[in-house]
Amino acid sequence: MNPPTLAERIREEREWIGATREQLGDELGVSPAVVETWEAGELVPSEVDMMRLARFFRLSVARLHGEPLREDPKLAVLCGGADLTHGDRYEVARFGEYLRNKAQEGTP
Repeated sequence: MNPPTLAERIREEREWIGATREQLGDELGVSPAVVETWEAGELVPSEVDMMRLARFFRLSVARLHGEPLREDPKLAVLCGGADLTHGDRYEVARFGEYLRNKAQEGTP
């Protein structure tokens, strides 16, 4: 299985947080049609838009470009050694990354 493309990651991250294309576009100052072209792989976001996307998703730009999630050993403890699917492990790791980023920002 190939890793997801940038277009797929943008769509997956948007869907993961429950945002619509309209909401993401409003937040970034672009139209929903532009978001759709990013998600279709027809257009690549500019560097500025990549930084805005990363901030919106609470990810690093490197992560958005495909750098793998770090598996935090503390998260494995939270899962209690359960036999999780790859998707479940991704969700747990993604949530851990989200919490780390919130803590770094000092947001409640």
